[in-house]
Amino acid sequence: MRYTLEFARERFAHFNKTIFNDRLPRPAFWLVNVNSYMGQMHRTLKRDKQGYVAMYKMKLNVKYDIDERKAEDIMLHEMIHLHIWHEQLKDASSHGPVFKSVMEKINKEFGRHITISTKMKREVTKVVRMKWNLVAACRMTSGKTAITLPPSTRVAHFQKVLMESDKVSSIEWYYTTDTFFYNYPHPLTVKLYYVDEALLAQHLKEDERIRQTAGK
Repeated sequence: MRYTLEFARERFAHFNKTIFNDRLPRPAFWLVNVNSYMGQMHRTLKRDKQGYVAMYKMKLNVKYDIDERKAEDIMLHEMIHLHIWHEQLKDASSHGPVFKSVMEKINKEFGRHITISTKMKREVTKVVRMKWNLVAACRMTSGKTAITLPPSTRVAHFQKVLMESDKVSSIEWYYTTDTFFYNYPHPLTVKLYYVDEALLAQHLKEDERIRQTAGK
């Protein structure tokens, strides 16, 4: 799996309640695409009339496809940093004795496998041949966003099925070469894949919309 904002927010709320007794402030979540780290927690101190206020930001890497449980452990690693900052605990270093103590306690009590490092080995560089994909971005009546990538010979059929579906409220079609879509299949029958709306917008922002069907 790759991180989505929906996943990050839901998992943070769950672990904050079950492990940290709802004591952690919710940070801003940023999805990044980098070669090295999988997660980072940032703290910025801003001054107001009462003094300094801490602002927190958790960065999560969407470059790598990882196991869901590993993705959770990476978030927990960053939540430990947040816990130490928020509780104003003093540690010898960023992963000093206090960090390790909290990490080991969570691993033991909750059966987790949090580690000190959340870095990923650099992937071997390989040449990827650019290819075009036709993407139907669908707004669902539930409010969620989903996509499907029809084979070139099935576009008219997909359009008809999507138009007739009472679960789809609007459709936008795009041509794109963004590698984000390379791992999605091209099914012969319509299959919808739910995606985070903000993440999808990031990967379609440079591409021209070729057709819109709204208000069905």
